[in-house]
Amino acid sequence: MIGLSKGKLTLTFLKSKSDYSSSEVSIKKDDFEHAVKRLQKKNYIALTKTPDRWIVRLLKKGIKRRSKAQLDDLKLEQRANWDKKWRLFIFDIPEKYRYERDFVRKKLKTLGLYNIQRSVFAYPFDCRKELNLVAELLNIEPYTTYAEVSYFDIDKELRRYFKDKI
Repeated sequence: MIGLSKGKLTLTFLKSKSDYSSSEVSIKKDDFEHAVKRLQKKNYIALTKTPDRWIVRLLKKGIKRRSKAQLDDLKLEQRANWDKKWRLFIFDIPEKYRYERDFVRKKLKTLGLYNIQRSVFAYPFDCRKELNLVAELLNIEPYTTYAEVSYFDIDKELRRYFKDKI
């Protein structure tokens, strides 16, 4: 939801029906109206006027754009102390989702995971939340597995690859 008064723009983001967060941004009314019209024209949002505010609904195209932005901004955490466990991300994505499979492979490499096999990647720190987000945004969750292992027969190879991080 958006509220605009005296040059202050209040944005309320609904995470669920009962959970929301709000933030205030200073913006000129003309700039705001221009941005809203541009987002509407691109079919990212739909506006609904109520007696006291405007309700902005993110449309399918807007959700897709937001997802892409989330993927573009994604980074993995590095900790000072390594717990000597390897995190494995394993997937078996069907051929009909080839684009998603190729995308996730490239993204995991970009994030710095070690490619053990074509669909098996390793990382030394907890990254379950970030990798679950990738799987969720690409709608490939049923085809992915995340594991933490304390023993791995290629431990030396992984330690060599991640020597600057662990």
